[in-house]
Amino acid sequence: MSSPSIVPAVQLANNVPEDLSALRYIWRPPVAPGMRLLAVGDVGFSGRVLRSGQINNFRSLFRDVVPFLTIGDFVFGNLETPLVDQAADYGLFAGTKAAVPTLSQSGFHLLHLANNHIYDYGAEGLFSSLQTLSAGGLAVLGAGDSDYAARQAFCVDIGPLKMGWLGCGRTKQIQTEGGPKFWEFDQTELIGAIQKLRPTVDFLVVSIHIGLMYLDYPDPEHREMAKALTAAGADLVLMHHAHVLQGVEVQPEGQIICHNLGNFLLDWQEGHVSADIAVQEQREGGVFVFDIDQEGIYQMAVLPTWIKDDCTVTWAVAEQGERILSRLMRISQDLKGDYTAVFKQQRAERNIGLTFKVIGYHVRQGNYKVFWQSLQQLRPKHLNLIWRWLNQKRRTPIS
Repeated sequence: MSSPSIVPAVQLANNVPEDLSALRYIWRPPVAPGMRLLAVGDVGFSGRVLRSGQINNFRSLFRDVVPFLTIGDFVFGNLETPLVDQAADYGLFAGTKAAVPTLSQSGFHLLHLANNHIYDYGAEGLFSSLQTLSAGGLAVLGAGDSDYAARQAFCVDIGPLKMGWLGCGRTKQIQTEGGPKFWEFDQTELIGAIQKLRPTVDFLVVSIHIGLMYLDYPDPEHREMAKALTAAGADLVLMHHAHVLQGVEVQPEGQIICHNLGNFLLDWQEGHVSADIAVQEQREGGVFVFDIDQEGIYQMAVLPTWIKDDCTVTWAVAEQGERILSRLMRISQDLKGDYTAVFKQQRAERNIGLTFKVIGYHVRQGNYKVFWQSLQQLRPKHLNLIWRWLNQKRRTPIS
């Protein structure tokens, strides 16, 4: 297999800009005709994305990349916002049903729903999302009309290959009795599901909504978890939630772990408090390309994207795209060594202060439940991170 390198994207397809680059991680000659899987990260239709779609029509939101998406044999993304009627009247992270035709027309086939926002409007919001996507001809992953349905694999035959998917999310949300459910992450349960599904499919994908937001590097515990999933039988592990691109690892036997797919279409400013952290990186994304034959992945590459000021998606071309890919390649290389120290430093710098801002907002609103929940989740490692953050604050000069 080849080493990661930046190549012209026209080597992968002829319907992309000539000045678009791609970061190719692996390539070998295919042994037989196969399939092309395309995956993107977080997709949301709320906030400024909603307003942009209403003003210019929803097909404009990622018009520039649609010609490439539509040549994929199978296209996947994480739907970050529930789909409801009159989304503008709901509040934060309420996506509109009106965007669903755009998803299907743009080539999407499967949407991951087991994430920390899909239950923002309760079982009713999840039910609305399930019904709307089904009516639009789109399949869902990690959610269903019951616990059992949410945990079921999604399987599809594409050419000579049978592909199976499992999806869950680490949300720590309490779901009501009865009604639709999403699959809350449990490593033991997930490994059991992988082992059960493995003999029945040619290619097995696991999608997990997990990770620490705005960090360049994955949590070392999550990295070890992903390796355990590949050891159990997963060919590909896709993670999302960090809102920034993180590294990619190719395992010795050819399995691939994408530690975070980043944002594809999302209003990075939406929220109760401003997350003025890694703002440029939050706007960077990618279309992850996996060419698969009966022996596994024979080509894997990333084509860079950019969320514009109006919250529409375009290709990141020329120097901008090369900068995004160079960062991703550097992080992927760093994962081969011990990155623990820089991970802990970034977590203290980028997560602790924002956590205090969010808690402070809810306390001022009289929502003391969030404060008590945060206290209940406090662990010794969090105290260490708070101490690091306080020390960093003391060392920061006052301007």
